[in-house]
Amino acid sequence: MKYIGIDLGGTAIKFGEVTVDGQIANRWEIDTPEDVIGAMAQEIKTHYDLAEIAGIGMTVPGPVSDEGYLPICANVPSIRKSYPAKELKEKLGKEGEHIKCAAGNDGKLATLGEYTFGAAKKYDSAVMVTLGTAIGGGIILPGGYMVYGAHDVAAEFSHIHVKDDEEDQCGCGGYGCLEQYASGTGLVREAKRAMDRSDEPSSLRSIDRDKLQARDVTNAAKAGDVLADRAVHYCFGFLGREFAKLSVIIDPEAYIIGGGVSKAGQYLIDVIRESYEPGLTICSNPAEIVLAELGNDAGMLGAVKLVMD
Repeated sequence: MKYIGIDLGGTAIKFGEVTVDGQIANRWEIDTPEDVIGAMAQEIKTHYDLAEIAGIGMTVPGPVSDEGYLPICANVPSIRKSYPAKELKEKLGKEGEHIKCAAGNDGKLATLGEYTFGAAKKYDSAVMVTLGTAIGGGIILPGGYMVYGAHDVAAEFSHIHVKDDEEDQCGCGGYGCLEQYASGTGLVREAKRAMDRSDEPSSLRSIDRDKLQARDVTNAAKAGDVLADRAVHYCFGFLGREFAKLSVIIDPEAYIIGGGVSKAGQYLIDVIRESYEPGLTICSNPAEIVLAELGNDAGMLGAVKLVMD
């Protein structure tokens, strides 16, 4: 029997056939259409005999309740206020009645994927943070218990308030959220602000301002650009200090860093650790901070783990 993972994004839907040991044997993707669930069902029917499928797990970019309800989904508004897994099973029809279907938040499922098959599998407890355009992730307590919270918003790291005097508004409506600094978007914004504050030389000034990306900033910083390095330290200093706060609340064995910004590698880990360890005044054994291993496959693998269980 086969397991299918689906990773739903705002621009593309990725599919993969996942083995029980976490290998993706087959993969393909389509552009995200208006009829998301109908397209998923059709793709699976086209590629497989439904009798061969044991389970289908999917990630969605929004909070999913224990009952499978998705109240909001900013990047794929056509499926907000729906039960994605239940609706997928219905669209598979009578031939798919035996198939177990499940859906979960993309950040939390990426955490589950790393915990089961990747960088976090050697730890009993871990916090994963994905650093991209925004910030996602999840919290796993000892015994493999994923924290969802009473209102399904646990581990929404993006919107932890970290700065009081921020004048720009976050997408959530607040001001001074972690996402406004410790994300790819936040890093680019801070680098631009730094260039506006002074005439300090920087290799970043040679890049079209509208095309500047987070990787440009981290690459420049790693190459010795002082302005870029200061911007990275400023932005991800916030993340390190939040890790210190989390450690005296849940005390995980490790923090797993994923997402596009994590491609900065050990340099980024060192920056985060610089602000993390000084905050641990009552702990002599800080958690490890390590890079994720599964890349963009983490969410799909976590989704399949839901139906394997």
